[in-house]
Amino acid sequence: MDKIVTGWAFADQGNFEDAETIFDEIGKGSSLAQFSQMQKASMLAAYGRYESALNTIENLEKNSNRISIDARALKVQLLLKLDNKEEATEYFSKIFGDGVNSDAANLRMQVEDHPNAYSIEESLSLEAGIAYAFYAIADILKDDADPNTALLYVRLAQYLNENSQKAILLAADLLEQMGQYDLAVVEYAKISPSSSYFLSSELGRVGALRDGGKTEAALEVLYYLSREFSDIGIVHNSLGDFLRREERYSEAKIAYDRAVDIYRENNNVSWVVLYARGITHERLQEWDKAESDFRNALTINPDQANVLNYLGYSLIDRGEKLDEAMTMIEKAVSLQPESGYIVDSLAWGLFKLGQYETAIPHMEKAAELMPVDPIVTDHLGDLYWAVGRQLEAKFQWRRALSFDPELKDATRIREKLRIGLDRVLVNEGLKPTSELYANDK
Repeated sequence: MDKIVTGWAFADQGNFEDAETIFDEIGKGSSLAQFSQMQKASMLAAYGRYESALNTIENLEKNSNRISIDARALKVQLLLKLDNKEEATEYFSKIFGDGVNSDAANLRMQVEDHPNAYSIEESLSLEAGIAYAFYAIADILKDDADPNTALLYVRLAQYLNENSQKAILLAADLLEQMGQYDLAVVEYAKISPSSSYFLSSELGRVGALRDGGKTEAALEVLYYLSREFSDIGIVHNSLGDFLRREERYSEAKIAYDRAVDIYRENNNVSWVVLYARGITHERLQEWDKAESDFRNALTINPDQANVLNYLGYSLIDRGEKLDEAMTMIEKAVSLQPESGYIVDSLAWGLFKLGQYETAIPHMEKAAELMPVDPIVTDHLGDLYWAVGRQLEAKFQWRRALSFDPELKDATRIREKLRIGLDRVLVNEGLKPTSELYANDK
């Protein structure tokens, strides 16, 4: 850290040659190469040496497999400073799309010449430069260390530069990780509505309110954002996700429809929003619309295991397009062989086809991967019953009840314990397992 401070101090004195040399030495032959070069580029940019800063970032791009979002954000700012707006806009769209994280929201405002956009000159002081270094260290530590350690560094950054928007957001995020939701909400509230970071901070505040058990307050914020930022797709997407988790599917559908419309206007629809809306349609028993969304999601990303699994499982559950459905699930398993949900789908698909013996090892693996999941445990009990292992079936059903299943599932499990799976199936208008098992043997 002393070398970083020295580098910024040299820059503050106008001695850029020695400053650059120090930052180059910090990263030489170490894992800190990207960090030190980002510090160097930020220092050069802060003191108006835009060409040199841009060269530093572009060299970093050439020599690294992956560079940070901060580095890419700085590149956009530098291109704008050098009057390369067309290139800046193209690079921004390629990297950030419709995203509204703290970098993207601010950068969009800069690209669009918004007066509230924060610019490079904000860090034009020795204190702000050192504050940025502390922030950058905290950002590196946030995923790999005790959040208390990262919080210490970001608090130092805030002490040196209390107006650092990124430091405020990182402090709030770390407080959330520590379960300090009320403190995180207070931190997010420090971002002014006039700030280009406001939308990002409000979305963060929603998460802190939700995780702190204040569901209605979080929802109020989301509805407010959907009005104030009505042309930002991810706001409506976030509202849809929130409502879907609350099982308010009709409201979620409206939010997702608006998000998809906005994304389509900008030619950047992602598989994620189509998948989420598809689940919502399915829960509303609008299967044709659900299937259309799932298939469109797979057109965008054919190897998305969760979509393959959900669509395949749903088709099998409906008794439709069974060969295609099993092919989808088998592909999903090959992509994520350690996903209990997906392995369960494969076993359950085989169960629905009457291939009980083939299904058992897959279901047992799913139960190993998800040992306290009530649905997987219930399914394992059904398979044991189907092959005549009735005592083991009842044991698994009782275990499933102990894992707090949904009410309708618990009611059905108790009925199976009372009269057996086959009679339950017959009462539901379905074939008993004994008929299909004869075909499997």
